[in-house]
Amino acid sequence: MSDKHANDFRDLNRHMLLLLQRVSQDDLGEATARFGVTRAEAEYIRDLSIRELQELASKSLFLFQPRAILSDVLQQGEAPAKSIALLRSISINQA
Repeated sequence: MSDKHANDFRDLNRHMLLLLQRVSQDDLGEATARFGVTRAEAEYIRDLSIRELQELASKSLFLFQPRAILSDVLQQGEAPAKSIALLRSISINQA
């Protein structure tokens, strides 16, 4: 893997972990639904320091994996009813 790609994965990991941490601080249920992580994982990420997040993000492998809904969208051109229901059930807090 080229250095550029490794750096891209580290950047992506950092952004995803920071977003997961912020969402987990606001609503653990939303974090588990949106990121496909367990409650224990969301709580763990929520409680990490910035330094610990940076260390975790420093891996050159992507720490998150696409969920089945992505496969459904790519294969069928649209998400099946269950996936749409899941997406609609997640509330978006707007300030």
